[in-house]
Amino acid sequence: MFNPEQLTLRHVLTSAASKYSDKDSLAFVGSSPISYSQLQDSVAVQAQILLDNGISPGDRVAILSENCPNWGISYLAISTCGAIAVPILPDFHANEVQNILKQSKAKGVFVSKKLRAKISGTKSSDLLIISTADMKIESAPVFKSKKKQEKFNYPDIEIKENDIAAIIFTSGTTGHSKGVILTHKNIVANAIDGGNSFTKLNEDERLVSLLPLSHTYECTLGFVLPLLIGASIYYINGKPVPTAIMAAMEKVKPTIVFSIPLIIEKIFKLKILPQLKKNPVTRGLYKFGFPRKKLHQIAGKKLIESFGGKLHLFGIGGAPLSLRTEKFLLDAGFPYYCAYGLTESSPLVTGASEEKRLGSVGQILPTIETKIEKSHPDQKEGELYIKGPSIMQGYYKDPETTSEVLSDDGWLKTGDLCHIDEDNYLYIHGRSKNMILGPSGENIYPEEIESILLTHRYVVESIVYEHQDKVVARVHPDYELIQKDFEHENLEPHQSKKRMQEIIEEIRTETNEQLSSFSRINRIIEQEDPFTKTPTQKIKRYLYVT
Repeated sequence: MFNPEQLTLRHVLTSAASKYSDKDSLAFVGSSPISYSQLQDSVAVQAQILLDNGISPGDRVAILSENCPNWGISYLAISTCGAIAVPILPDFHANEVQNILKQSKAKGVFVSKKLRAKISGTKSSDLLIISTADMKIESAPVFKSKKKQEKFNYPDIEIKENDIAAIIFTSGTTGHSKGVILTHKNIVANAIDGGNSFTKLNEDERLVSLLPLSHTYECTLGFVLPLLIGASIYYINGKPVPTAIMAAMEKVKPTIVFSIPLIIEKIFKLKILPQLKKNPVTRGLYKFGFPRKKLHQIAGKKLIESFGGKLHLFGIGGAPLSLRTEKFLLDAGFPYYCAYGLTESSPLVTGASEEKRLGSVGQILPTIETKIEKSHPDQKEGELYIKGPSIMQGYYKDPETTSEVLSDDGWLKTGDLCHIDEDNYLYIHGRSKNMILGPSGENIYPEEIESILLTHRYVVESIVYEHQDKVVARVHPDYELIQKDFEHENLEPHQSKKRMQEIIEEIRTETNEQLSSFSRINRIIEQEDPFTKTPTQKIKRYLYVT
């Protein structure tokens, strides 16, 4: 797909501009795209502005913006002049944003008008501020020691593969933000590996971007990979709510979409499943394997049409996909691919494969070495260790934490418990730090119990953890659906409370019927408000586990 000898973001751009000069590159949905040639020119202009205002190779420049064509231009301009991009998730709190700017010692920031207030606590006199709306300077410090560049010329600044391209600060689920250091080679090599795992990709691909570009998943696969193949990328101008997403699908008719499980699971649970069970006939047929598969196939065709009808790659990553939803997608012939990765691995560890195996997160990429560290040789699963060209250099200014997860010879401890089958398919059981030890030493994986809880029609979100040597679940119910189902009873407040207690107990009983005796739930706590989540929609478990 790409020359592996020149793994830099600048070369990705110059190569794309040369190969696909007049093709559409970036655009808002419904707006005129810019060509690859225009993209390269725009990047050169912004890179020159950075140089003229004292940004030097190795300096950090942040990006705080919603997805838009100018996000990509900013990112490429930073890397083109040898600086280091610091993408910041738009959902980060203002305090977090300012801490990242301070911690990274950013000398500049590309910021959208909507998010401008989040940097108001930063001294603007110390920071080059450029608006992503019109790419004009809002404020600029005076760097007396810097000489203004008279002319921008690519060869004047040497970019090497092992130069740092980005520092990704992630809030994670532990409350402690770490800066993941990724080189040009880390990112580009991973994009190439991901692209090679997806078959039949070409320059006619159209992608609708749904996830934040400041997250490694979308940046590597939803931005760098399309540039490698000369594809067109479209951004939703506004919040990606369901109505805006569906309108974008109809207009663009994308061939590629990258998503998190939450999106497709909501579609299945709230739209498709109720339709399949809305009348007695289909509800009865749905109980049996063959008719259920046929119903899934009919629903799958409608689902593909709702995405524009041209979709052939729907990537799912960032969190586990429920087995119930995956079974539907598999039966339906929906072109989904599950993948697994971490920010620390740029992010992909597994890629797509022609044969899908239920419950697997794909096959290990050919460039990734793996080993599984088991606490006992008879165990089926253990902690996954990985090594390869996409593994981070470490955590920014945090050698102690780096040494805890990254060995001197390059092995990254993922913290994920898994097993790998004979064909190199990876199966994740859960996080090692979340694992519960059963009464007789059994391994209990909260994530596996959570996946069963989520199959109940009244459960929206859940977490499972250990409390006082017991397995406890915290569940956020679907109050809207419950109210709809029981509104005919006209219950008094005290009766409604009793009914909710009965529903919670029903959820516990039905879940326990599907679990081994040692892993059964002792108690379910009703979580009235939605769980607090990270920008990538992972529940911040540490806020609830006591």
